Amino acid sequence: MDLWVLDLEKGTQTRVTFDPSSEFGPVWSPDGQRLIYAADVGGRKPDLYQVNLTDLKSELVLSSIEPKTPTDISPDGRFLLYNEGSLVQRDVRVVPLSGEKKPLSFVATPFDESGARFSPDGRFVAYASTESGRSEIYVRRFPLDAERWQISRSGGASPRWRQDAKEIDFVADGKLMAAPVRLGRTVESDAPVALFAIPDASGYDIAPDGRFLVAFTRTHQAGIQVVVNWTAELKP
Repeated sequence: MDLWVLDLEKGTQTRVTFDPSSEFGPVWSPDGQRLIYAADVGGRKPDLYQVNLTDLKSELVLSSIEPKTPTDISPDGRFLLYNEGSLVQRDVRVVPLSGEKKPLSFVATPFDESGARFSPDGRFVAYASTESGRSEIYVRRFPLDAERWQISRSGGASPRWRQDAKEIDFVADGKLMAAPVRLGRTVESDAPVALFAIPDASGYDIAPDGRFLVAFTRTHQAGIQVVVNWTAELKP
């Protein structure tokens, strides 16, 4: 497995990793010049690497004995959120991308936490946790704060922030859900509403201009779909 970049305007694809190992889970740097990803180089448990998209040179970011997958880079480019652990019991950790690069725990419990994402201003992190017995979406302040607020009401995974930080989207029961949020000294949220169905989706993301990009498994439809002309507004 290798990483490729698809230019949505030109329709061109560029391969950016060439190592015989598998590379996966890429996240963009804020300036769009780098990708940080996981790779099982030499058959080891996945470590974290980055590739410069100008010269396609890769370098190691973080190595440890635990499997790791990156989930997001802070808007200022200073910190990387990543998952560490098995697929049934992962923790959310954060590592500075300069200096000593010493990892710290952000959410570490006996439950499974995944998919952590920075808010557009970098002051909050949304993530999924099974602490209630099923996966739900929560928000915590960044850098380290024990207080957390639940966003989803009936299950949720894969949170994403809208660019204005007034909405958190997530997946639940094969639907893309949207929860209006208000960030301040606390986090307030309204009941989530369904936007549209995404059956058999293997992943999704939101472009800065508001377009939804959804990747489907081959049992449904191969490739990436782009939802255009999305103009609906949710009213708190």
